[in-house]
Amino acid sequence: MQEQNKDSRTEGESAKHKVSRRTIVAGAAWATPVVMIASASPALAATSGSGMACRVNEYFTTKGGGKFLNGSLFNLNLDAIAEVYGVDVLNTPLSGTPNVTKEPATGPTPGYTDRTDGVVDAWANPLNVGVLEALQVSLGGVTQPLGAILNIAETGVLNQYGLARENGLSRGFAGLVSNTGGVTLSDVQSAPAFGNINLKTVIANLAGPTLANLVEPLTALNLNIGAVGAQAEIDSCLTTQSRDYHIASADLTVGSDVLVNALDPVVGQGGAIDAVNNAVNGLTAEGGLLSDLVTNLVSALNVLNVGLVRVKAGSETGTNVAVSIDLDPVRKLLADPLVTDALSLSLTDADKMLFLDLDALVGSLNDQAANTRVLPANAAVIDPLLSDISTFLNQLPDTVVAALQDAVNAATVKLDLKVALQYNRGILTADWVDAGVINILLDTTLGELMDGTAALKVTLNSDVPVVGPLLAAIVNPLLAGLAVTLNGLLATAGSAINDLLTPLISNVGTLLEGVAGPVLTDLLDPLLKGLLGGGSEPGIINLTVNVQEGAYDVAALKLSVLPSGGIDVVLAKAYAGENLAV
Repeated sequence: MQEQNKDSRTEGESAKHKVSRRTIVAGAAWATPVVMIASASPALAATSGSGMACRVNEYFTTKGGGKFLNGSLFNLNLDAIAEVYGVDVLNTPLSGTPNVTKEPATGPTPGYTDRTDGVVDAWANPLNVGVLEALQVSLGGVTQPLGAILNIAETGVLNQYGLARENGLSRGFAGLVSNTGGVTLSDVQSAPAFGNINLKTVIANLAGPTLANLVEPLTALNLNIGAVGAQAEIDSCLTTQSRDYHIASADLTVGSDVLVNALDPVVGQGGAIDAVNNAVNGLTAEGGLLSDLVTNLVSALNVLNVGLVRVKAGSETGTNVAVSIDLDPVRKLLADPLVTDALSLSLTDADKMLFLDLDALVGSLNDQAANTRVLPANAAVIDPLLSDISTFLNQLPDTVVAALQDAVNAATVKLDLKVALQYNRGILTADWVDAGVINILLDTTLGELMDGTAALKVTLNSDVPVVGPLLAAIVNPLLAGLAVTLNGLLATAGSAINDLLTPLISNVGTLLEGVAGPVLTDLLDPLLKGLLGGGSEPGIINLTVNVQEGAYDVAALKLSVLPSGGIDVVLAKAYAGENLAV
């Protein structure tokens, strides 16, 4: 039987149509861009077809087609609008002569494209995205373009394809492909996205007051759907059937300034972090605690004014005490997002405060059994998500305060103070000459200064012949007691600095403790449960994947959001069959 069947197809064509469940065969003859769909789900493996065995001069009535956008959007019945027609190919051979028709007979601009590259009995009907987005819908009593709510990416073509041959082969395809050629939908990086749905507008107009009030202050609430596609093929002669789908990605973006606003008193200009930074840098300014320390150290040296030795007035040099603090690690903590497999929570980007990967959230949108409903989810899915956010926000105060304290403690403090000493070489009259220098050195940190472990190094340097040894004999016995006095002044300054900075650091933690409430308790917990489920009421987003309504069709996904007047669509639906012998 198989040898006789080869008369009805070429050797190459026969090989070409032995399609596994993993791909739609493109081949050299498919010049129009097509999608290669890969999947590894046992549920989608090739299954036996009609069981028909081909006989000589046996022909089949065959059908195949695809439609990307099905269902309804607000007041639009997508199944009755010419701008979103798919392609349906029916082959009804009459006494062995092909009689191929397509429905509708005349497609919208640019119309059906009969294959002229050698693939006979096949038609494609790409959607015109611009025409689709221009359709008018009524929402909340306001008529507006569909594109204001459904923003379809312009980087690809929504392709719909059907093939039906009298030899028992039929195919259907619907999906998003690039303008430059086929793409692998499992490669998210190279596949163009389908587009996004403005859920804020939908919910604000159609949902109940609780959810509508939650979304009203949001800057954005979008459901983003990546590249999707589905294919179906049946070969009634080879008795094979395959149905497959792929969803490159689906995610939810929540834009809100609630987190940025809550953090502004901490990280904003003039906020609590700036207060710590300014206080540290102000230590060396006029009237600052370290500046006053220098003044007190110089005054304490007056104990050296004894007999033939005195401190030279106004001789202080190198008195610039320097302090340096690095708060970049602290600011980085308050800029780095929380990132898990399923979410990203930004502390700085109000337009994309929360990014939620639905594929990661539910385990996978692909490789699912037929008609798997992934949303609404239950508490076992949503609660860990909220727990991750809660843990992050509630640990943020302690984490940031600890990093801030570390930065303050590590701040460097340097002092190199030199004060000239004079010796009276006169006998009957005063004849004061410079004879040496008292050098006071400090190289420490604010942490050591505040905990009292920092110490000054006090030395006498004199290289004046004869006078130098005399000066040393007078001054050195005084230096031990002087060092105690000077370090006492240092400890007093350290204690005052600690008293200055501690409440400023604590204030950062106090402000951060007030973040979790408005962000998580007041917004994200009720919002995500209201959208995705896991709360006392089911979520309003219903998402089913690998949609199979009959024995011969498959669609990538079905999405319902407030379907009574809202969104109730099936994306990327393809079918092949039923094929019947005639």
